[in-house]
Amino acid sequence: MSAPEVRRNRLIGPTSLAGVFVGSLFAISACADEPPRAVMNDYLVFSQESPEDDAELLERFQGFASDLDLSTLRQVGSDGDVRFFTGMASTETEVEADSGDIAADRLCFIIDHGPDSAASMTCPTIEGSEQPVAWLWSSTTTGSVEAYLVPDQNQLDLPEGWRQISPNILVIERSESTADAATVMIDNEQVELTRGGKS
Repeated sequence: MSAPEVRRNRLIGPTSLAGVFVGSLFAISACADEPPRAVMNDYLVFSQESPEDDAELLERFQGFASDLDLSTLRQVGSDGDVRFFTGMASTETEVEADSGDIAADRLCFIIDHGPDSAASMTCPTIEGSEQPVAWLWSSTTTGSVEAYLVPDQNQLDLPEGWRQISPNILVIERSESTADAATVMIDNEQVELTRGGKS
């Protein structure tokens, strides 16, 4: 398993709300000459219509406009008042048209605590045949959420404290009895997901 990529995330909402958001990418090591995967093909939700009629939501997420392509924004689950979204972001490095290189995809994972609270986002880069998985922890004055975004092709046998609330979202309960890790099959590859986003 390759070392996780760690990125700082941005906060939307009242500045009085505190949060720490760290994003990680977990992957099976891939050969350098393997072709990059088409990340959007791993999530059926990208073939569905975007929430263009939700003006309030799109306005709130404008703070991520420099990274997030709002036309790709999709909701992938909810848990009480918390909603989970995914989307795609532009690459950090431009690729020249005649270079022969292919820009890597950046898969975004957003946890939204509602219009009166805050949201957090991470956009790890997916390179080669790395599994398109993202981890995010989001905290506000009303509570915190730790979750994983996983692709459609998964086989899960989750331990205590891990819940699958939708085909693409795993929520980890904050409890002493919650297991530290879960081993899952993603696209026929074994992947270990851990609390705290560390491999």
